[in-house]
Amino acid sequence: MAKIAVIVTNQTEDIELFVPVDVWRRMGFKVTTISVLKTPEVVLANANRYIADTTLAKVKLTDFDTIFFPGGTGVTTLNEKNAGKLISYVQKNCENKKILITSICAATGMLGKWGIIKNRKATGYPGTTASFAKTYVNKPVVTVGNLITAPGPGKAFLLAFAVGEYLAGKAAVAKIKKALIY
Repeated sequence: MAKIAVIVTNQTEDIELFVPVDVWRRMGFKVTTISVLKTPEVVLANANRYIADTTLAKVKLTDFDTIFFPGGTGVTTLNEKNAGKLISYVQKNCENKKILITSICAATGMLGKWGIIKNRKATGYPGTTASFAKTYVNKPVVTVGNLITAPGPGKAFLLAFAVGEYLAGKAAVAKIKKALIY
């Protein structure tokens, strides 16, 4: 069973958090939402309060085979001070392809700044793509090796399905699409 870490902070985009988490839990994946703050409670981009399952300080990142970064303006707060162990873990393990890294919206720009994208094609929210401008593609979902990206909240289902297919195959995604009447 896939184990997915979902990184949240204040101003995380609501749809980009809720849709993938819901789809992946329906698919039977073990999904853990992880706040990078000292507390699990965050205030999302549209003022919804959300209580993550745990905090970054309390988890072992090695327990997960997938790390997902929803977008929103909060991604700009992920830095060495509050997410240093996460950043270094993702940098190290994305390069050696030991984990799946996935992002949507502004979070892809942050991954670009961390050096995760390098020379791989990716997509993200317009205006946040400067860190990977040379490899930016305007597509609903881009999968290159162990990196899956999407441009924004309207593509949250497509991202969730792409990750589901990567982790469990086309038949599992077809089954969940049918159940969701998608």
